[in-house]
Amino acid sequence: MQSIKSTKHQDLLKALEKFEALFPGFGNNIPEGREVYIRDKAAELKCEYDYYQNLLKALENCINSYENKHESLRKVMYPCLRRMNTKSKKR
Repeated sequence: MQSIKSTKHQDLLKALEKFEALFPGFGNNIPEGREVYIRDKAAELKCEYDYYQNLLKALENCINSYENKHESLRKVMYPCLRRMNTKSKKR
């Protein structure tokens, strides 16, 4: 499974902050429409990253739930299985 690198995302957010800080004084140096494009894509990217984080959290919860149920079943089933196995060998 491929993951999104948090450091890459943080680096891009820092670059966006720098863009927003420099834009008021030097925004006339970029082609028209690029500011809107950059801001729209940055907002989309933030939403996608938040969605990814939510999915990752849900996956972690699912894994923990699975592990807990697995352990619970194992603790109950294995002793019973051992008893049945021992009784079957005695026959």
